[in-house]
Amino acid sequence: MQLQFTLVDTAVAGILISLALAFVVLLVFTRSPQAAVLSTIVIGCVVAMVLAFFQWAKWSIGVIESLNLALVVGLSVDFSVHLAHSFVEKEVNVDLSLEAWS
Repeated sequence: MQLQFTLVDTAVAGILISLALAFVVLLVFTRSPQAAVLSTIVIGCVVAMVLAFFQWAKWSIGVIESLNLALVVGLSVDFSVHLAHSFVEKEVNVDLSLEAWS
């Protein structure tokens, strides 16, 4: 039982460290605090969904699952950094005047 508690503690620590590093990487590459915060929230939601799946499937946290939970953050960062970077770099000119719609 002690091993189970250690694995859960290690998984939580790995997730928190990975999320903090992901935030720093997103902040450096996008140069936008808003995009970095929103992307970090999205990554946290992905991790929450993986944990919810573990609960739904009645899986216990083992050694492999504990290591893979930190990897889930890394896999989520790849997609999020590309999406956030393209969002920040995109120039938007929206003409909401009535002439533009006619």
